[in-house]
Amino acid sequence: DPVLDTAPAAYAMSAECRLPAYLERIWNGGNTDYTITSLDYGTVRPYNGFDAQPYIQSMLDGSWFEEVKPWEAPEGQYVILEFHNQGMRFEFFYGKDGNYIKQISGGASTVYHVHFPGDMFQASQIIEDWGRELSGR
Repeated sequence: DPVLDTAPAAYAMSAECRLPAYLERIWNGGNTDYTITSLDYGTVRPYNGFDAQPYIQSMLDGSWFEEVKPWEAPEGQYVILEFHNQGMRFEFFYGKDGNYIKQISGGASTVYHVHFPGDMFQASQIIEDWGRELSGR
């Protein structure tokens, strides 16, 4: 539909998904103050000795991020990965195929769709499982 593909005047696609850079900081042991929040288990933080590498590897290995129009994001529940000191928040939506991510920073938001080789994963499920392990459930 050509009407739906027309962007409003205030909308411009231009931001790069910063999720890979933030995940690489965690992978490399960088100073990252992050939490994961879900309606199921609340807000959890990493603890000393926690190994997030399997989740990060699942998220980044062969995946690519495509910016999409904001109205393409599903409505409903999501799981949150938040980097408090950097003012960066990522919302991973459960709806549609589970691979829509809203990046929020400085009052601006951008929506991405992550693609995995062979459609092996769902981004929302990776983050949900990561948080569930942190919560001890």
